[in-house]
Amino acid sequence: MWNRATSPQATSARWERVRGWLPAALLAALAVATYGNTLRNGFVWDDQYIVVDNPETRDLGALGRVLLSPDEASSYYRPLNRASYLVDFQLFGMNAAGFHAVGVALHVVNVLLLLALGRRLFGTRPPAFLAAALLAVHPIQAEAVDFISARNNLLVLAFSLSALLLFLEALRRDSAGRAWLSGLALLLGLLSKEQALGVVPVVVGCALVPGLRAPAGGRRSLAFLVPHASAIVLYAVLRSLALGPGAAGGAILPGLPSRMALQAYAVPHYLGLALFPAGLTIFHDIPAAPLSIPWILPAWVAIAAAAYLLCRRWDAPVAIASLWLAFQYVPISNVVPIPSAPIAERYLYVPAAGLWLLAAAALDRLPRRLGGKALAACAGLAIAALAARTIARNADWRDDLSLMASAVRVNPRSVDARFNLGEVLRERGDLPGAVAQWEEALRLSPDDPRPLVQLGTLAARGGDYARAEAYYRRALQAEPGEPLAHFNLARVCDLTGRPGEALDHYRRFAAAAPDRRTRAQRSFAARRIRELEGSLGR
Repeated sequence: MWNRATSPQATSARWERVRGWLPAALLAALAVATYGNTLRNGFVWDDQYIVVDNPETRDLGALGRVLLSPDEASSYYRPLNRASYLVDFQLFGMNAAGFHAVGVALHVVNVLLLLALGRRLFGTRPPAFLAAALLAVHPIQAEAVDFISARNNLLVLAFSLSALLLFLEALRRDSAGRAWLSGLALLLGLLSKEQALGVVPVVVGCALVPGLRAPAGGRRSLAFLVPHASAIVLYAVLRSLALGPGAAGGAILPGLPSRMALQAYAVPHYLGLALFPAGLTIFHDIPAAPLSIPWILPAWVAIAAAAYLLCRRWDAPVAIASLWLAFQYVPISNVVPIPSAPIAERYLYVPAAGLWLLAAAALDRLPRRLGGKALAACAGLAIAALAARTIARNADWRDDLSLMASAVRVNPRSVDARFNLGEVLRERGDLPGAVAQWEEALRLSPDDPRPLVQLGTLAARGGDYARAEAYYRRALQAEPGEPLAHFNLARVCDLTGRPGEALDHYRRFAAAAPDRRTRAQRSFAARRIRELEGSLGR
């Protein structure tokens, strides 16, 4: 008689449990192995401004203020993301390795959530595993994971995937409780980044569209959307309290045609980086006339052909993945103006989840006569190559110098890359190197005010006020509202005995409402304005 613990049935049951958890364990290990070298990286780029030098990152008593106040960019309201840095500081101090470890952990969570969604959609493990593996290792995702200040992308994907998974379970089990948990996940996603709103059309589609709606959803599917409507209303109230009555953002119509034309370039550019992740950089140049680029039309023909082939057999996995990709891309498309870069790799972190599901669906539809083992081997090699590329990309984020140097290496004609590399070299005491980068930036873009201001400042510190003034006036001619050009020109006028002109430029600087990074200059300018107004009788 077989012992219960060693019977074939018990052994088989244990093996099935192991098989159930093995893909998740492998994916978690794959993601950690790919991003493990980020723990050696420091704070880079905007991390210094947003995390390191931000007093709200260090004071736990600031939590209430964080939850009801705008971000550093005043048009954003992302309190959960900001609160996460505060918690990190309580756990790790200002140790970058701890902040990076949290980012890697969130990425692992997202990989496992996408695996769960893939299993729910495909019903089989291989395509779900492939989609999650692409999220785990693809180098276009590296900026969102490596850049601490981009953590909002990790958080919003986690909560958006959770909202969708919980809603699908609510429909399957006819569970109002899971529907409310889905609404809570949506609220947490919105408090991380506005992009979470993109999951709402996917949820609505799952509730109402035949073929997507779970059989048990039935008559209660509409009622299951009430929690999501409630989450949106509550978020709108909190956002309005934090940002004020003008929280809806700027006008959409001004500049809309040019932003739409940019999408003709941006969409194939993003997809090109997904297929061939060779030109990864933090500064993507925007062409002056996107529609005139020769490869734009063939690229869109290829995109249309791929969409047609996928949609020929329209099923739930393709439909939900397509809805996710489309509606998660809209918020980052710059159709609604974004007060940031028009194109950035970190933006693609959330919509790419739909892209990876579509890639898995496409591979799953390939004829079996091509050989399942051969396809699996090719997919494995591709995953290994992508992981190796991501590990190399992580090293670019080691510090500011390596990051900016990589940007110049990828695109030597990038003015942004040249200017920022010059900034890093100046901070490290390499003034000749900084001047060389800024002069090259001016050669590429003669009217860019940023290198002009920096070259003027170097001249002023060397006592050459005439040359400094020439640089500042040239910067203001190119950009009349450039705040630092007004401030620095005011200082030159102050030092060369022209108080009236100094007062005028101090006032223009103050009226430009610079951000927190110019706090010291604002304080100095306010004091000098009072003193000069008193002495000049103005």
